[in-house]
Parts: sequence; C-alpha cells; structure tokens
Amino acid sequence: GPAAILGAGLLDLISGITAVDLVEVQVVGMEPERGPSGFLSEQALVACLDRAATEIADAIGGERFPLVVAGDCPVLLAGLEAIRRSSGRPGIMFVDGHEDAWDPSSSPTGEASDCEMGLALGDIPLPDGLAFRHPAVAAEDTAFLGPRDRKEILDAGWRSVADRVPFVDGPTLTAAPIAMIASEHAQRLRDGTDGWWLHIDLD
Repeated sequence: GPAAILGAGLLDLISGITAVDLVEVQVVGMEPERGPSGFLSEQALVACLDRAATEIADAIGGERFPLVVAGDCPVLLAGLEAIRRSSGRPGIMFVDGHEDAWDPSSSPTGEASDCEMGLALGDIPLPDGLAFRHPAVAAEDTAFLGPRDRKEILDAGWRSVADRVPFVDGPTLTAAPIAMIASEHAQRLRDGTDGWWLHIDLD
C-alpha cells in the first residue's frame, strides 16, 4: 500500500519539498495469532512501532518533516512517542471514520488498528515489550474529526470517547465548514502542545 501511494506521485503533490529521505520500516514476523496483550502479531507490532518511533524522532531532531505512509493506524503511536522524545508534550488531530478505542479483548479481530486511540489515551495497556510513554497523549490535547461509529460502539456495550475528548462526528463534519473546524483545532493544538501529529485514515 505505501509503495503504491508513493509510486502514484504523492510527493509530487506536496509543495516545498527540496529533498526526500525515504526510510522503509519493515514489518517482519507477522503471526495470525493474538499475543499476551490480545493483539494480533504482537511481537511484529512492537518491533515496527519501536523502529518507526526512532526514525520519526531522528527526522524531527534533524529538522526534517516526517511524512509517514503506513498500512495500519497504530503507527500514530510512534509519531506521538517521537514528539515526546524530541520536544515534549504531544498532541494529535485524528481524522478517521472510527474512534479506534476498543479494548483488544472486545475487538472481534484483535487488530491494533481497532485500538490505537485507546492505547494512546491510556485506556488500554500497551502491548508487552513496547517501552513508550503511557498514556501517549492527554485527552485535551486531541481532536477527533469524523468518527461515525458511536452507535456500533454503544450497541456492543463498549464506551465511546466522544464525551471526554474534543470530538466532531462524521455527520456534523460533513455538514460543517470543514476547513474552519480543522483550523480551529490546529490552532488549539499549536497553542497547547510542543508539537502535534496529524493522522489521516483513508476510510
């Protein structure tokens, strides 16, 4: 997926790029079973996130702009950890059709992509062996834009994060001036954090 997106000319669409350092973080050791913390391919997940955090922190430390093209949402945890290591207090603008805050034991799949914001907010223990700060981000240093799955979450007996984080659901966002809403949250994150991560899930 990432290779196809880059091959389709993603970098040509971004203005101001004078040089590009491409770094590939390999995902190895995928296993179709859940690990001790309830996640699929848990050891591969931990190794990938650890390496990604190191590479992103190196980019930030070298005053380069990190653009991460990934096949799975949990990579945002590496971005938050890299900001913490490099500058301090991180924030995140989370643009996604789903809240992604399930407990892995409640997730029907065990995929970390169902759970990454629950991990980031500290509601779910980190996978075994992942030495990241936990929680990765404070609730007030987030912006959830676009989730549309609250009914599914509540029907399953799980809890939505909508009542405790800055949150604009999908229908509201669709009917609103999106650029204005995004700009307001971006300004709030700029003012309140030492650096913030923009996460966009293409769903």
